Amino acid sequence: MECPARNVSELTLVCIELAAELEEKVTIEDKEACIVEHITQYSREKVHMVDFDSGLEWFNVTRPLTVEDDLHGRIAVLDFFTYCCINCMHILPDLEALEALHPPSDGEVLVVGVHSAKFENERLSENILAAINRYGIHHPVVNDPQAKMWMALGITCWPTLLILGPCGEPLFVLVGEGHRDRLQLYVNTAIKHFSGSG
Repeated sequence: MECPARNVSELTLVCIELAAELEEKVTIEDKEACIVEHITQYSREKVHMVDFDSGLEWFNVTRPLTVEDDLHGRIAVLDFFTYCCINCMHILPDLEALEALHPPSDGEVLVVGVHSAKFENERLSENILAAINRYGIHHPVVNDPQAKMWMALGITCWPTLLILGPCGEPLFVLVGEGHRDRLQLYVNTAIKHFSGSG
């Protein structure tokens, strides 16, 4: 089933409310309980992600990835970015820190950059590859030059992080920068929850 834009737009608003609720929690246990309640609600809805269009150019992988085959069974963090956006570059250390905590080889978490161009020159694969090399991005990146996934999901801001559960269900949305702690808390809690230890 495709993920209608209204669901991700709604999820964005719900996640803003969740962040405010987490600010009121004192202990990590209370925060995790709040997050697990959210995960339980959104994983129950059985709304799944649209997949990457076929024929798109990929970087840092040997073949194109799919949501169903390559993201299934792990927590996926989709980073909707464009290389000319300074805020998008500011969150790269947050993604690197997450990958250091959960290396891709562990199979628990996969970060995927979804390059969604704003300007014409940002659609060119050679420019994207140069930016990937310049900024030391090592996770998979797909060039979505027409921003089809961006539009299908109703994404409105660079950068946006969309966190998926192990069945491809959208769980969390983080918009903008400055969310390193919350990103790690969401991902760590989701791993514990879905592994049965949460």
